[in-house]
Amino acid sequence: KYPVMFRAADLMVLSKTDLLPYLEDFSPVRAEQNLHNLANDAEVIAVSSKDSSGLNAWIAWLHAEIANYKQLVATHQTLRPKVQEDGQKLHAQVATPKFVPVKPNSVHP
Repeated sequence: KYPVMFRAADLMVLSKTDLLPYLEDFSPVRAEQNLHNLANDAEVIAVSSKDSSGLNAWIAWLHAEIANYKQLVATHQTLRPKVQEDGQKLHAQVATPKFVPVKPNSVHP
């Protein structure tokens, strides 16, 4: 549903995995395949708050991201979002349109 968001994602968290036995139409494997089909090699972490599985992995990922960010700040660098070529084209500068007055009752091809 949101391919641009998933193309730029650094991580995909599958939450509420304790409900998977009751969701016949959702497949975590298929979700991960769809993510990677969008040319994104982001990590996938399955999390359940009911039995806390995956929470340590997610917290470790967050701590690693914070450490990476602090290192970038210390070296006066910035984060660059992962925007793929088709997304870059959407944000490219476009020439300003030129509006031309139209005479009443004129026919345009």
